[in-house]
Amino acid sequence: MYKYIFIVLLFGYYATSAQQYNITSFNIHDGLSQNYCKVLEKLSNGAILIGTKDSGVNINIGTTFKSFDVSDGLSNNHINDLVVDPQDNIWVATNNGISCVRDREISSYLEDDIESYIIEDITYDNHLETIWGITVNKKVIRLSKYYKKDELKINDRVAYTAIEADEDGHVWIGSKRNGIYIYKGDSLVDKIALKSTINCIEHLSNKRVAVGTNNGVIIFNKRNLKKGAFKILNNIKVSALTEDSDKNLWVGTPYNGVYKTKGIKVLQSISTDNGLSRQIFDIQEDDDGGMWFATNNGLFRYNNDIYTLYSKNFTISTDILKTYQTRDKTTILGSERALHFIKNDKLIRKEILPLNVRHLDIMEDHNNHLYIGTEHGVYEFKNDKWEKLTSNYINKNFHYPSTFFERDKKVFVGALNHIFEIDGDSLIEVTNYEDKLENYQITKVVISPVDSTAWIGTAGKGLFHIDKEWNLIKAFQKRDKSIPSLEINDLVFDQEGNLWIATTDSGLCKISNGLDRAISFQDQKLSITNIRTIQIDKQGNVWAGSNRDINHLIKIDNDIVRVERYGTDEGFNALGYSEGSASRDSEGNLWFGTQDGGVKITPSHHVYSEKTPQIVFENVKVFSEDIPWTDYSEGIAAGSHLPIKAVLPTEYNHLTINFVGVSQNVPKKIKYQWKLVGFDDIFCPPTSSNVAIYPKLPPGDYQFIIRAINAGGIASPDNTEFTFTIDKPFYKKRGVIALILLLIIALSVYVFYSYMKTIRIQKENLQRKVDERTSDILKQREKLETAKNEIEKKSQELTEANERVSDSIKYAATIQNALISCDEQFVHLFPKSFNLSITKSEVTGDFVWMHENDQFIYLLLIDCTNHGVPAALISIVGNQLLEQLIIENPSIKGAELLMKLDTSLKDALKISENTLISDGMDIACCRFEKGTRNLNFSGARRPLIIIEDGELQSIKSNFCSIGIIFNDVTPSFDNFDFELNENAIIYLFSDGFANQFNAAGEKFKKSNFKKLLTEVSHLPLAEQCSKLYQVFHEWKEGVEQDDDMMVVAFKYETNYAESKRDHKIIREVERP
Repeated sequence: MYKYIFIVLLFGYYATSAQQYNITSFNIHDGLSQNYCKVLEKLSNGAILIGTKDSGVNINIGTTFKSFDVSDGLSNNHINDLVVDPQDNIWVATNNGISCVRDREISSYLEDDIESYIIEDITYDNHLETIWGITVNKKVIRLSKYYKKDELKINDRVAYTAIEADEDGHVWIGSKRNGIYIYKGDSLVDKIALKSTINCIEHLSNKRVAVGTNNGVIIFNKRNLKKGAFKILNNIKVSALTEDSDKNLWVGTPYNGVYKTKGIKVLQSISTDNGLSRQIFDIQEDDDGGMWFATNNGLFRYNNDIYTLYSKNFTISTDILKTYQTRDKTTILGSERALHFIKNDKLIRKEILPLNVRHLDIMEDHNNHLYIGTEHGVYEFKNDKWEKLTSNYINKNFHYPSTFFERDKKVFVGALNHIFEIDGDSLIEVTNYEDKLENYQITKVVISPVDSTAWIGTAGKGLFHIDKEWNLIKAFQKRDKSIPSLEINDLVFDQEGNLWIATTDSGLCKISNGLDRAISFQDQKLSITNIRTIQIDKQGNVWAGSNRDINHLIKIDNDIVRVERYGTDEGFNALGYSEGSASRDSEGNLWFGTQDGGVKITPSHHVYSEKTPQIVFENVKVFSEDIPWTDYSEGIAAGSHLPIKAVLPTEYNHLTINFVGVSQNVPKKIKYQWKLVGFDDIFCPPTSSNVAIYPKLPPGDYQFIIRAINAGGIASPDNTEFTFTIDKPFYKKRGVIALILLLIIALSVYVFYSYMKTIRIQKENLQRKVDERTSDILKQREKLETAKNEIEKKSQELTEANERVSDSIKYAATIQNALISCDEQFVHLFPKSFNLSITKSEVTGDFVWMHENDQFIYLLLIDCTNHGVPAALISIVGNQLLEQLIIENPSIKGAELLMKLDTSLKDALKISENTLISDGMDIACCRFEKGTRNLNFSGARRPLIIIEDGELQSIKSNFCSIGIIFNDVTPSFDNFDFELNENAIIYLFSDGFANQFNAAGEKFKKSNFKKLLTEVSHLPLAEQCSKLYQVFHEWKEGVEQDDDMMVVAFKYETNYAESKRDHKIIREVERP
């Protein structure tokens, strides 16, 4: 018997460790044909093969599972083993012989239609290029090169249990208590005597071999089988073995899950409590470093070592508020009820908190005193109990979260807007910032590694930079754009002295060393703007936790070059990262508190694989249907399964290309880019769709180029395997085109000569008609000349008449202006004012009427309801009537004045229900009492607007016009009396501005007019006038003015004679 060394390892640590690793599970709901998975194998393109108990073979190509079974040609659905040969053929051991999948075609061997021929284990012999196997009767069989059962000279009295060929052409055959037999071809070259039953064999690197038995794993050195063997996992029944790319040996068991080992050391134990099934049938590593496990409860993938969750299965509360690293390399996870102490991945201690808390901070000072800060106060753990620290703060106001920081080996506490120093059992107030923070609380304080100054983050007041004497250096506020958010959740300094800031509503910010403004990283495609906690790893990369995932900002040369977001797709299943909960341990691991437990992240490991996906073409369809590609090509390529030099008929011009990028590393995030050379100029944008559709392709030569981009953004080399041609239609071929051209030429000659003959005949007929018509035209010309002379004479008469009318209207405008103009009086009484008037003609119906006596100043803006001459006549009549009424009633109020004017105008013009006159006046009437700021207002369909300090007030008018009878309604008017403020600006206006249309047919509207007045009200009145003039002309550009327009504005001053002028008058007739 060969000698070897037995090494027994203890498992006490593994029995208690139950952290959740980054493991993804798959079952029938994810596409598996059955949960009972027995065997695994990997194809060269990275796809994982899964043999099931009685549902055939499944293939995982990343996001989906495909399957094949007896309906596709398998000999049996019960799969016992799988092996892939160097040509990527799949050999399947079933309960009825062996099947082989070559180029997507299935062949079967050793089938028995009467009695099933069960094959339990197979291996591929590279030396003989054939298959060896073990039957259910524990016998060894081999296929000949003609795929027939080969006769073997082997001991039939031995029960064989496992078989595996190595790279040297040796076939290792394990047995039940008879050791291992090593064959090369038909020759037995060596034998190892073992008493235990051998369940599996795995050939390792460095010329080693691992043998799994019912009593652990024995590892032999192939160079010397008699020496150097050692044993691990004694007394453990082994069901599967696999060596990964890092030369770790993974050991599967039927009862204890899986062990990860290196040499004689067990590195890790993973079982039910860690998210894996306890019964492991097979193990396989994929191309991206993930480990797959076949179990009776489905399929599992151990994604990576970067993420570990410590939660209920680790007897830890789910809601972790804070993580902390002590000086003795212990990690503390603080929850609402307790502190959990973890060392070397073991829970070594648990301390219940004095009260349930919603906020928690942890600090250990240089004397190893442990403190916690809560909303109930600060506590020290002393003599195995929590003691509350007392405060000299008079109000004892400690119902606010407390946060710790350390400077000069002293521990300080930030609570609400105060800073305290821990001194023994007391909290001594150092300073307070009530004047700056008011009632906003301090959320985080960090000390600069560059100059030992303090940086204070707050919940609503931004960021404050404090010197060593606790004096303010700078307040970073949103209003001066020095920081984009006032809600600070966490702060941390990186190795270069840059301060990183987590905010509630603006993502992540950075203040570079020496600068006084924060740089926002909100536009760096962060998963969310609410960043709750941040930490820096040893490489200087930033990790920022939000309420749903974690952002990894990768930095090169102090610049962020990429942002990766890790969530449930990457196996980061914990949600809701706690505010300010992050810490970094001595080994560089990052710890975070979440609502699902404590999370440990190992940044030295990569979430995303650097290996790019391999493109696999699933099929190419024409008009969404499969076609016999062999009829249109030189055959099908063995590897890609694509047609070779395909030539399609013209009508086969709608192609659907289905493909997939095989990668097991976060396959949901794989994206594709492709283009069809000959049709596309550039690649399409990255997309997750794996179907390319090209309808209505014109005839031509094409090459389909595709690349796959993995979750980390790395693109695969361009795949250019698929080329094809769409043939031209028969009428575009050279011979057919030449014949058609000859026919066209002959037809053209015939048509040309026929056309010339027709033209000659038409020309003769046309000449005869021309001669006849020429005589008629000469006669008509004489008549036209006479008519033209008559028209020119009338036109001259009309021009002269128009000039006489225009001169009359201009003279009438001069007379009107002389009668009703009050510009000098307006400037005298209202030095701060403007009058903007733009009329449709020389005479107008919009005017300002004023009157002054010893007690009152009357100012009326009058808008005659028509324009031009009718309005001018009404204005002259109205002017005379107003003069007479004021003389007779020198102190009359606005409403009474409007009533008398209405009656007088109707009497003067003899207006009644039967008269044809329908014109009147709309009036805004103001009466100012001298020596006071009292204003009386009344309006006839014209309102009054007062703007004071940007606030607009509109005084409505009565809906009655002066001098117009409407539906037997008796007109009435209301008085409005109020006292004006000094800054009040009064605006009177006709309806011409608001009712003006623009070139698009839109009316300016009253709401826009009011908004315009508010916007210009802060300007001097002369500038307001110019601005309104500009806006009005820009609005009506390209259209005719609809009505006369007048706007009057002024400030009323009791001492107007001494007031400084701010006045402007613009008056013009509409410009064409």
